[in-house]
Amino acid sequence: LPLLIDLWRTSPLKKNGTVTDIGGVIKRYNKLLLKLEMVQGDSSITIEAQSEIHKLKEGISFLSDRINYPHFTMKELNTTIGSHLNVRTPAARSIISSLFDGLYFDNTTFKHYTSHLVQKSFLTKLQEEIKTDVDTVISELYEMIDILAK
Repeated sequence: LPLLIDLWRTSPLKKNGTVTDIGGVIKRYNKLLLKLEMVQGDSSITIEAQSEIHKLKEGISFLSDRINYPHFTMKELNTTIGSHLNVRTPAARSIISSLFDGLYFDNTTFKHYTSHLVQKSFLTKLQEEIKTDVDTVISELYEMIDILAK
């Protein structure tokens, strides 16, 4: 989910066959919303948006489009994965904390899957999978959106 949230924020839109590049998305965002945040919690994704009252209807329409009609490409996928993998190794205190979390939280919990080592391993494998079958990876992301947003 952290990857999906970042892709939602940085990808173009494709609605009714028309692709709006990220520049167009940002223009629409700046015109309609004061603020937009997507945050993953322990068991949820929280989406917050602020709009002026006279732009509320259009702002909600934009938010719906942003969530339901992202346009994922190999470029955005590689860029987003690369930025996650280029994060420096956490400090010793964070690693120790992650090890203790690993003792308590098993692989059925959000905490397990957001640890640095699990994310790094997953993203490295995903990066390799993209080289051979990007269409399947992108298809799986769209399936996640169907489950989460529609």
